[in-house]
Amino acid sequence: MKPFTGTASTKRIFMFVTAALALAVTFACVAGLPENVPAARPLAGVTVAVTQPADGTAVGLGARFTVNASAQSTISHLSHFTFYVNGASIGTGPLHLTNPYLGYSSITWSPSSAGWYFLQAQITLANGSTALSDPVRVCVFSIGLNTTEGYEGGCDVPTRVPSAPSTGSVHLSAFASPTQLIFYAPGSSCANNLQLTFVAQVDDVADSVGLVALAVNVQGLATQYLMNWTTTRPIGQKEYRYTVNLSRSYQGVTSPSPTISWIITALDRHGTELDTTNGTVSVLQSVCAHEQIATTAPLQIIPSNTPTDTIVPSPTDTSAPTITFTPASALDCPSGTYFADATHTCIPIATPTTGKGGTPVCSNITSDSVCNSTAGCSFNYGTKKCQKK
Repeated sequence: MKPFTGTASTKRIFMFVTAALALAVTFACVAGLPENVPAARPLAGVTVAVTQPADGTAVGLGARFTVNASAQSTISHLSHFTFYVNGASIGTGPLHLTNPYLGYSSITWSPSSAGWYFLQAQITLANGSTALSDPVRVCVFSIGLNTTEGYEGGCDVPTRVPSAPSTGSVHLSAFASPTQLIFYAPGSSCANNLQLTFVAQVDDVADSVGLVALAVNVQGLATQYLMNWTTTRPIGQKEYRYTVNLSRSYQGVTSPSPTISWIITALDRHGTELDTTNGTVSVLQSVCAHEQIATTAPLQIIPSNTPTDTIVPSPTDTSAPTITFTPASALDCPSGTYFADATHTCIPIATPTTGKGGTPVCSNITSDSVCNSTAGCSFNYGTKKCQKK
């Protein structure tokens, strides 16, 4: 598949729109479609559209990404989707139906050379009718980075060249959030949140930075991205953001590497490096609090009148357990305990064995030997309860 390489009047350009102190970058097409790309072919009662990538996306040469499409019909059931790039079919995607008249599909595609590409989706109905979507334009440039919608330059970036030392006219600083990821092993009832957001801030008074690249190394595998340019910084400064979802990187992983490393690089419009910075994110493997096992410690009861009598409960003893994990709230405390805010621990609720003035509370004594040796109490072996004499 060759890209569209028409005249300047048929290429898409970037237009810079100034509003107050903010700059906004948008794609703008200054002419119609090239001859090899058909216009949309609508059909009454049918809608079809490419939903991903967005119109005006920039992608690096060699990147492999997903093209998504959806369709809806009021005249016949959906049959299948066919995807096109620059007017030529790249294949048929699987049909996923919400109902017989509403569905979506996807296909993966990797551009073979730099330039402009036009993506379309066609839906075929059960009665044989077809409808073709509007084209979505994608710029593929020669620097091998992954998809972004925040690229600032044109679609004619030459091959990346070796970097000269930074002149100091561009200063880059960056950070990742959060600084630590919590990883729960497969099968855990706790859900993993494996997203990292990277923020890069560039001092660039001369407006020499064309793009900012992000490389993330997870489990020994590095992936590159282009960061999206935001307009929240004053003139002379630029901010770039990118959120990476690492769920696929950790599929099937049971013991993750303790760190994720990253590097962010500012480049000019020819792909030359101007400044770079790097950092790490720690990965902590954890277990859900409610999945940790609480153990029961042996309990010793020493009556006041028989100091040498030690009673060790059987495995069926119902005394309050000793909590071996740190509870987050009272919801994590078992029956027979209460949650102490000051120490974040579960405290066993004491059961009194004497009332006012030291009078024994026989009904609170569970041991027959303790009951029978307590003044005023007698153990009833029929009811298996300690009662007053």
